[in-house]
Order: sequence, then structure tokens, then C-alpha cells
Amino acid sequence: MKARSSFLAVALSVSSFAGLAPGAAHAETDWPSRVVRVIIPWAAGGGTDPLARVIFGDMSQRLGHTFVPDFKGGASGTIGTAAAARAAPDGYTMMMTSGTPVVNANFMPNVPYDPKVDIVPVAQVTTSTLFVAANVHTPYNTFQELIDYAKAHPGKINAALNGIGGTSHVTLSTIQHATGVKFNVIPYSGSGAQQADLMSGVVDIGFGFATSFMPGIKSGKLKFIAALSPERDPMVPDVQTSDESAYKGVYNVNWFTVFVPKGTPREIIDKMNAELRTTVTNPVIAKKINELGYAVKIGSPEDAANMIKADVEQMRKLIEAGVFEIPK
Repeated sequence: MKARSSFLAVALSVSSFAGLAPGAAHAETDWPSRVVRVIIPWAAGGGTDPLARVIFGDMSQRLGHTFVPDFKGGASGTIGTAAAARAAPDGYTMMMTSGTPVVNANFMPNVPYDPKVDIVPVAQVTTSTLFVAANVHTPYNTFQELIDYAKAHPGKINAALNGIGGTSHVTLSTIQHATGVKFNVIPYSGSGAQQADLMSGVVDIGFGFATSFMPGIKSGKLKFIAALSPERDPMVPDVQTSDESAYKGVYNVNWFTVFVPKGTPREIIDKMNAELRTTVTNPVIAKKINELGYAVKIGSPEDAANMIKADVEQMRKLIEAGVFEIPK
């Protein structure tokens, strides 16, 4: 079902992040002074798990108080995000997530929180390029060749979709909208089955992080088609970008950002931001993050709010163009 028009009228401004204003509550000067719960709105063992353990493991050691990952998966990340939105704004509940429950939720009916108000960005901590990969026996090797083949053979390319409403769904929709092609979409509920079918040739192409495709690449069953970014990824510099084709600007870069409930005092938000910055810019920690397939990117809470605003606008355009349908 297409999102209702009322959802398309979302105006996400930086000022709408109420928690970015100075908090009325008196902030602790010695934060943290006890255990901090870090909600991860995805299942344990997924791609977020190792990243969270690297970042918050270091913060636990440095600050002397445990940051405990609390995995609350389900409903494209909205179950865990709702739990974070309902938590006390005292600095002892944080959330780290990718964009789906923050960006897509602006257009989902019946989400039990307002993503523009109920959660407040502390800092973006990483960014990661999305890749197109294909079974090694497919007759295309670059983004240009993929699109040319798709146009010459409409509906013949089977594209794996790992989760309706998620990152791969946005990636597929972006490519179809920008190039005018139409893939035969095969939805999967998890990445394991998708990877198995991609390597066996049941599906032709898939979308994801470089690290998720590496086992198939190393076994000779998969090949990279393109990095969906303006510049080549230093992790796999031999892989061409989508910009190295006739189709410029076909990008999809995923991110992870840390949030807190609205009403969290600005003093605590600023301290969280500073501690996250100290962790992710530590060369030892940054190397571990890079090995997981992410690049470190951290700025102010306002920087994160602006980035989210831009992503919401991109999503709005895809929905209005009729190439992306938000699940019920």
C-alpha cells in the first residue's frame, strides 16, 4: 500500500529535534555514573551487533561503567525504536540504529512514535557504501552493463530483496527510479537465504555491504558490479562506482547514528557526543570499524539532524514517484 498523502507532507527541520535545545532537567555532571542501556532495534547476530560491541565495548572500558547492548528486533526496527522513545530521558538509555526506523518511519502508518520528535540524534558514527553484487555467471560486470542488459531484457533479472522497507529495498527502488529499468524482485526475510540463492544462481543480483558479499566473492561464486557512491570504496578499490557509467548520482550510503529519548538534557547529549567521538576516532577502534566494512564519520547533533532531513527528502521523492511502497 502506498503511503497516505498526509505522510508525504512531513517537514523534518533541525529545530524539530526538541532535545537539541537546552534541557530543563538538571544534567548529571558525572555522566555516566551507572550502567547505560544501548537499544539496538535489530536482532543479535546481525550486521549491527559487531559494530555496537566495538563502539560501546570501548566506551565501557574507558568510562568505567558498562554500556549494555539491548537487542530488540522486529518490524523493520520500529519495535526497538519505540522502546527507546518511551525510555526515561536521563542519559541511561541510548539507541544505535541505521536509517530505516528513523527515515522510513516518517511515512509508515501506525508507528508508535514520532521519528521527528520522540528520538533525538546524538551523533552519526559511521557511514557505509551499498554495493550491487551478482552471481558470477551473469553476463554483466559493470553498472552500465547491468542497466543495458536490464533494458534489453525487461523483467529478466531476478533481484534479491532482503527485507521490505529496508536498506536493500531503498537501493533497488533508487536504481529503478534513476535508470528506468524494472527488475523481477524476489523478497527474502533474512540475509542467509538470500546469500545462498545468490551464490547458487537462483537470483541474479543482490544489494548490501561489501563485507556481506565477501565470502561469495572469495569463493568465486559472486562478483561485485558496482559501488553505489561517487567515489570508489577504499576497502575494494577495484570495484567501479555507479558514477563510472552514464547514470550519475545513483547513490545509496547507509549510516549508523546514536539517539536518545526526547527531553534528554543538552549537557548530557554533548558529553555523549564527545565520548563517542573519542572512541570512533581512536586509531585502534577506527581500524576495527573499517574491518567491519564501515567508515568513521562523526559530527555534531545538528550535523546528524541535517543528514536525516536529507534522507527523508530522498525517501519522499521515491514514494511520490511511485517506485517505493512503505509496508503496512
